[in-house]
Amino acid sequence: MNYSAVKKLDHNMISRAYFDDAKLPPITQTITITYNNRGQPENLSSFKCKNWITMILKHVAKGYSNRKFYESLNYQIENVDKIQREFDLTDAELVQVQGFRNELQRRALRTYGLLARYYSDDKHRDYIVKILGGLIESKYAEIMPLYIAKEEAMIAALFDNGADNGADNGAEN
Repeated sequence: MNYSAVKKLDHNMISRAYFDDAKLPPITQTITITYNNRGQPENLSSFKCKNWITMILKHVAKGYSNRKFYESLNYQIENVDKIQREFDLTDAELVQVQGFRNELQRRALRTYGLLARYYSDDKHRDYIVKILGGLIESKYAEIMPLYIAKEEAMIAALFDNGADNGADNGAEN
């Protein structure tokens, strides 16, 4: 495992690998809080992201079932750009994108599969983004503000999260 690459990952990515993918137990830490004569906390230590990453890595190294954690980290290291674009969208925006993707797959699974396949090819990517922009503008006006504000993140999430399924299923139809 390349720990220098792990240290460069966002703390949210490492937390997701620990809690969501590997489903490891919660981490507990005891802290000491000193209060002044008025009952106000005096010395609260700040907890930095670097410390959080170190704590997770130490907890995993203690021997918990960590294979899924390391597999998830390895995947995230290899796909850091794609995953970082997903973090550019809020949960509500990601739900909107998933709804749009589900609607496209429901209406035209083969077309979605072809779009996903062409989007994965860099030389066709700009053309696919242009086609989707026109489609969103004409048929899906409710998500147009999201498309205008976060075009790259929206299109990446549209295909990166479901491209494999759509491309495979679309090719069979």
